[in-house]
Amino acid sequence: MALDPNLFFYSDGTITLTNGSDIATGDLVAWDPAVLPFDFVFPNNGTSGMSVVKEVLAINQIRLAKPWTGPTLTDVPYFMVRWVRHTDPRVYALRVSDYLARLKAIPDNLEEVAADINADAAAVAAALLALQQIESNVDADRQATQTAAAEAEADRQAADTARIAAEAARDAAINGSVADNAVTNAKLADMPTARLKGRSSAGTGDPEDLTAAQARTLLGLFPASAFHASGGTEPGLTASGIGNAAEGLSLTFTATGPNALVTGSWELEQTVAGATTAFGFIRLVTSPGGTLVNTSIVRYVDLASGQPRGRSNGAISFAVTGLTPGASYKASLFHYQTNVNAGTVPRGQVLSVLNG
Repeated sequence: MALDPNLFFYSDGTITLTNGSDIATGDLVAWDPAVLPFDFVFPNNGTSGMSVVKEVLAINQIRLAKPWTGPTLTDVPYFMVRWVRHTDPRVYALRVSDYLARLKAIPDNLEEVAADINADAAAVAAALLALQQIESNVDADRQATQTAAAEAEADRQAADTARIAAEAARDAAINGSVADNAVTNAKLADMPTARLKGRSSAGTGDPEDLTAAQARTLLGLFPASAFHASGGTEPGLTASGIGNAAEGLSLTFTATGPNALVTGSWELEQTVAGATTAFGFIRLVTSPGGTLVNTSIVRYVDLASGQPRGRSNGAISFAVTGLTPGASYKASLFHYQTNVNAGTVPRGQVLSVLNG
């Protein structure tokens, strides 16, 4: 059965209750002096339970008879119902008496209190004026400091300008005092033996004493080196073609420059008579790795079948560029023939490399 709205006596504002706490607070309320102990409180308009007022603590705060056991509610609507005993005229008389007693606590000397308040206000105003004066003095000091700093900066710039002018005048005097062709070798700084005047460092700068290696690098020159080998493996020539030519004499060297002239020669001897054509060429590769660098042209020699131990000579040379100084390379002689029945062997193989 719904409650009679006529029993409601207060529902202004909202109420906040915390689970487990006996304190309730209100927003936009005036519970003192409207609410009395033993009045009933229905938060959420009665849908969340009910509690009893134990004590009015302030205009917006009450203490409940027991801690709130319902869920925490924040700023929810509510209404309060008067305990029937509070409708007794004697109860209202007591409340009016209590309210009047609290009004008597207001001091009678309100004029003296007002005078004290005015005196305090005047003291605060005087203090404010003093603070404003101090602020003005500080601002004046700040402006004076800034002016002094600007003057000091101007003096510094003037001093720098004067110093630069003095240095320029000094340099002009020094340069003007040395006549053309007046500085002899004896006046120059000492330098080590076997050095050249130049500059290998990047950019413009003072002359330097260059070593022979530095001078060669600047001039694009490299030391010449010669490498030589003879003899070596003497493989029997096969008729397998250039792709499977037999490797004979080889020569491994470390490059001292990017350019090389590679030369090879050999003598062919027939061990089994038979007309054939013998081929020879030089191959240059990296070592280790075996990456091809260059290959010479193929030199061929015809051997007649009527010479059971026929002999003939072969020679070849080629130039190579683009070698890396300090890198290792391998030059090798390769041989093959056309007649599978003929027996041919390279004798007296020679390899030479001129590098620089």
